[in-house]
Amino acid sequence: MNVIRVTGNTKNRIDAIFTGSKYLFFSPDFGLVAIATRVSMDDNYSYFDVELTEQISPKLINKVIEKEEASMKRICRVNCINLGEMPQHTLPYVIDLTLERR
Repeated sequence: MNVIRVTGNTKNRIDAIFTGSKYLFFSPDFGLVAIATRVSMDDNYSYFDVELTEQISPKLINKVIEKEEASMKRICRVNCINLGEMPQHTLPYVIDLTLERR
C-alpha cells in the first residue's frame, strides 16, 4: 500500500492510497471522493475505470495516475464511468482497513 500526497495545500487537500490495483482518493472534509480501478494492462497501455464525485476533477486523477505509473513506461487511459450521475460529496462505499503487525 502506497500513500500519495496529491495536493500540497491544506485547504483542499486530497490524498491517495494505491493498493496495487486501485487508487483511492480521499478528502479530509468529504471522505472517499474517487476510485480508479485498473481494469487491464498490456504491453503499452494501462486502462482505469474511475468513479468520482464533484469534489475532484478527472484531470487531477489522470495527473496522479500518469505520474505514479510513469516508471512502467505505459500510456494510461482513464475512463470516468459516472460523469452523468456524480455524487456531490462522497462515494457510497465503506472502506475496511486491516492492520497487521510486521
